[in-house]
Amino acid sequence: MKKIVKYIAIIFFMYLVIMVYMGNTNQYFSYSEIDDDHSGIISLGELLWYSDVGTRIRCDDIENLLKENCVLEVFALKDGLPLKEIQLDNNDVRVQEFIKMQSMPK
Repeated sequence: MKKIVKYIAIIFFMYLVIMVYMGNTNQYFSYSEIDDDHSGIISLGELLWYSDVGTRIRCDDIENLLKENCVLEVFALKDGLPLKEIQLDNNDVRVQEFIKMQSMPK
């Protein structure tokens, strides 16, 4: 009986460590967004899916630069599909760098 309790405690502790790690390294998603099946418990598959993400900036109209037309797209590295879009201000440093790179001659 003691071994079973010990194994349950180890599994629970490892789950908590993974959850804290995800909370500290993945600032784009909340726990409720990661829980796709809305079960209240984040499975290992959900953790792995939302841990391998990349970001890219997408601006709809670079020439006119209308207010709030650039978004930070968070996408899955596994398939490249967007998971979330975060609205960016045009004064954001990331947007200015993106615009500068797009306006450079190729």
